[in-house]
Amino acid sequence: MCDLLPIGTPVIFTNDYGVVFDRDYVISGYLEEDHDLYKWGYRYYTNCSEAPWMPKKPSHLTIRNPGPSPKQTIKEAALMMLADEVVMRRGELVAALESHMTATEQGKHFFDVREAINELVACGLVTRQVVTDGLREQQLLIGTGIYRLP
Repeated sequence: MCDLLPIGTPVIFTNDYGVVFDRDYVISGYLEEDHDLYKWGYRYYTNCSEAPWMPKKPSHLTIRNPGPSPKQTIKEAALMMLADEVVMRRGELVAALESHMTATEQGKHFFDVREAINELVACGLVTRQVVTDGLREQQLLIGTGIYRLP
């Protein structure tokens, strides 16, 4: 079992009839070598909701290219927004980024949005200015003219 895909590897499942299930499946476990299905080539369990109890053959799985991380995508979107609107209040930028997400994505990436903005400031791609009107402070985010991540 040394050459098995690691647990957590994102995969696409194709059944015996060629139907592709391109969902958020990951390797969730391995079939024991003494199991009857092992001799027929079954090796992996996935988190598929239809039949998580049924192991899959390696020939039915394709490793999914994970692409950029959500935080990387959020950073790129923030830089594009600051290219159009050079100065934005922090809250406006957060709202603008989240407006392009579903409610589920907003919950899942709540902290990613805020961390991405902080990281853009920390690496100098966005400048932060704090202004006050005497009662409250607001953060203004200013694009620096660099709109692509290094």
